[in-house]
Amino acid sequence: GERPDPRRIPDPRQLREIADTMGESHGPVWETFVLLTGYCALRISEALDVRLDSFEQRNGRWWLNVATQEHRAVAACSDTGATKERMRTKSTRRRTPAPRLVPIPNQLVERLEAHYGSTLGTTEVRLFVGPRGGVANASTVREWWNCAIAELFMDNPRLAGIKPHSLRHAGMTYWFAAPNADQKKIQLWGGWTSLTQMLDTYRGVIDSLEEVSLEGLDDFVEQFAATADADETNNATGK
Repeated sequence: GERPDPRRIPDPRQLREIADTMGESHGPVWETFVLLTGYCALRISEALDVRLDSFEQRNGRWWLNVATQEHRAVAACSDTGATKERMRTKSTRRRTPAPRLVPIPNQLVERLEAHYGSTLGTTEVRLFVGPRGGVANASTVREWWNCAIAELFMDNPRLAGIKPHSLRHAGMTYWFAAPNADQKKIQLWGGWTSLTQMLDTYRGVIDSLEEVSLEGLDDFVEQFAATADADETNNATGK
């Protein structure tokens, strides 16, 4: 398992700082990249394959359909010679089912609608592309990330050198910290095969929530926790 260290997970304020720094350096789309990856608990390979039609509306709420990832391939082994392939999302041990639906915070929906308008949910256009319009390169994004982290957390040994995968850990942590968190729903949102597996991996985070700084979390969870519960109830009853 991944077993994250709760001391090396950015709180919502720090996540916002990382997003701001990425946006200032590389454009507002990369600010959105950090926020979406963090608040939806994505792996970087999943985030880089998010497209406009990955978003869908159910009962008046936007959800992210996480079904695929951008996978690095060896050109000589590829039918097309490409060095990237789109494939179903999964963990390295093939234990993570796909697809999964993840609720999107309303504040982030407002940002997405402002950027993409009526095209949100309609086409296969990728959200996150390189500075010249090409498909984003994971190595480049990690380099940008490392520069942002070095700038922000030079004097913070707990967060110095954290990797982009810490965004997935952050999103899972925020869900666990939500009032009356439903762990079965978190399992589904996070894409875990079993509740036991998820809890074993995140046991340290759950036990340490009282020690983790969650400054700025209240506005986030209030925006989606109650409405997500209502939406799932409506889906179950066919309303």
